[in-house]
Parts: sequence; C-alpha cells; structure tokens
Amino acid sequence: MAGCRFEDGHDHLYKLLLIGDSCVGKSSLLSRFTRGEFRTDHNPTTTNNVVARDVYVDGKIVKAQIVDIAGNHKYRDFSTDVQMQNVVGALIVYDVTRCSTFEDVERWFRDLKISNGEIEVTLIGNKTDLVKDSVTTYAEAGKSFAERVSVSLTETSAKEGINVEKVFAELITRIFRKVIKNDTMGASDTHASSFSSEDIDGKRTRFSEKQLKWGFTKLISLNSFRDAGNGCLYHDSCVFGAEAFVVPKYAEKDQSLSMINPSAVMSTHTWTIENFSAITENALLSEHFKVGKVKWKLSLYPKGCNTGKDTHVSIFLQVHDSGSLSDGWKIFAKYKIRVKQQCGGADEEIELNHWFHDSASGWGLQKFMLLSELGEAEKGFLLHDVLIVEAEILVVGMLKDFN
Repeated sequence: MAGCRFEDGHDHLYKLLLIGDSCVGKSSLLSRFTRGEFRTDHNPTTTNNVVARDVYVDGKIVKAQIVDIAGNHKYRDFSTDVQMQNVVGALIVYDVTRCSTFEDVERWFRDLKISNGEIEVTLIGNKTDLVKDSVTTYAEAGKSFAERVSVSLTETSAKEGINVEKVFAELITRIFRKVIKNDTMGASDTHASSFSSEDIDGKRTRFSEKQLKWGFTKLISLNSFRDAGNGCLYHDSCVFGAEAFVVPKYAEKDQSLSMINPSAVMSTHTWTIENFSAITENALLSEHFKVGKVKWKLSLYPKGCNTGKDTHVSIFLQVHDSGSLSDGWKIFAKYKIRVKQQCGGADEEIELNHWFHDSASGWGLQKFMLLSELGEAEKGFLLHDVLIVEAEILVVGMLKDFN
C-alpha cells in the first residue's frame, strides 16, 4: 500500500537521537542545524530537548525529529528508555579536545546497539574551531573506532557551522535510502496508511446507559495487520484511532468527532523560561506548537492570577489563534501540564480534561504551584533561575460538521 503525505506536508518522519557527554556541544549543533544559530550560552542541558526540521531527500520531504539527550544521564539504560521508541538513527558527539568525552563514545555506542541493533549511527567530533597546534586531538582515534564498528565519522564546528548541515543530511539520507531498499515504503510512516470499518448495515449506532460499548470482533485479520506492506506496524508500534459521528435524533446535520492519541514525543512541548525571578510581566505566552490539526500555546502567570494571585504560579493550555476557527468550534483534549524538577526528582504535574470552545479557549490551574515551593532551591524546580514547563497532549479530538 502506497504511503501518503502527513497533515503538515512531510512524506516521512524519522526520529533521531543526539547523544554524548555533557558540554560536547550537542545543543549547539542542534541549534545550528535547525535554526542556523550558534548558542552562546554554555550551560549544560539538564533535560531532554526535542526539535524538528524538514530535509529534502530524493524529491521527498523528510521530517527529522531530533531528541537531544541530556549528557548528565551518563549511565542510562536505553533498552528501557521511552525515548528509544521508533528511533531509527543516532548521532554520538564527542569533543575533539577532551579525551574523556571520546573515551565514553564506545559505551554510548554499545548501549545503543544493545537497545536497537538496526539503528543507523554517525560519530561526530565537534569543536574543531578550538583545535590549536598545542592541543592533542583525537581525530585518528576517532577514525580507528569508526572503521572498527563500521560507522561514519565527521568532524564539525557548531560555532563556525562547519559540516553541521552535512552530517545531519547524510544520516537522514542514509536512513531514507535504507528504507527504500528494504521495500518498506508503505510502512515507513506510522500514519501512512489505515484500515477502517463501519456498521455494515449503514445504521446509526446508539450508545446508552445500558449500551456503553460498541465495536467489531473482526476488524482486521492478523495476517493483514502484520503485513509490512499495509503499514499498520512500524518498528513494532502502531496507532489506533476512532471517529464517531455524533447525530442527535432530530438534527438537521450530522457531526463527526475525530480523536487521536499522538505519540509522547510528537505531543510534548517543552518551554524553557530564563531569568524567571526578573520577569515583570503579568503573563507570559509560549511559542505555539501543533498536535494533530490543532495549534496550542501555554500561558503562565509568574505571580498568579485570580484565586492564585501572589501565592501561586498559574498555568493554562490555550488553543492558539482561536479566532481563525469556524463558528461553533469545539476541541477536546486530555493533557498534562508539568513543571520540571531539574535535579532528578519528581516533576510537579497535573492531568486535565477539557472541551475547548469560543468562551473557554484556555484551561488550566490558577493555583498550579505555590510560589514559596517554587522558590526553594532544594526543590530543584528553579535551576540557575531557569524554569522548564511542559505540556503533553494525551488525546485530542475535534467536533465538526460531517458532510
């Protein structure tokens, strides 16, 4: 079965990991590749960061979803790591001027291969701009290791932009052509194809207090489900969905309710707020992000609002640009809002359900977290005056007229 284009215009979606020790320049490489900028701050990344960029390969649009793994998780177990789900490639980064970061490359590589033997790996020796005649580099050792384990090696400078575009593009191209060669084009995108079923009699199905569940005992045969050419399974993962047509008895028009359960990586937006204690604005808005067909944003009141004024931080999830939606729009979301604990402890998190509409386009908590608790250094929520807030959309549904 032929693949089809995703809703936001790309043909294929590949998830990549960017790993290596702390302070080897992973975040700077990612910033250079995705935004064309060099990060001037040198604070180590303490939480995983996810960004994406489209790359053109052989006439197709490939969205590379790149997870920047915090280097402080030095002895992580990738075999049980949720971040490894659907990963097809990885870039292992070391600092060409620091021996210790190169010595850890083999461990990073071994842990990856134990978790996923099929993953495509590229080795990056970063910070070539720091190389001086008096500085010992590990270029030859890197080449020797790359040859021994049969991976490519590229030396880069995130600061000067040397080979950054090249190393990402080559890995993505290699993965794309490997997928084509293995004749898995129909299965290369998790959402590329779908099977659906409906009432064979064409009758409307009524839910009631006595009939809370309807379904199909034989939706799809196991052979068809497992057939790679049908695209239902990719890397042993699949996506299930339901579309319900809501039809009041005397309604002049039918309505459809489309629900999706997006993957954690695709549905999680991380918002980093720097210099938090110096903020004077009453409210802050995050950049908008898209989950399914809906654009969202977070709003945060550093000193609280309404019942939480001057005692709590208030945080809300909002539908972005709701004025552009059609009259009578309704969007359902099951979601989590969390403030990240940056020292390895438990996050402050709440899970909510809400129907967003014209008169309630935002929903959250006026008393999300006590300001006194947020300000306690030992709690670990504010680190170097940086606050990290996340929104994770677990389920999203849109109610619309059905023609």
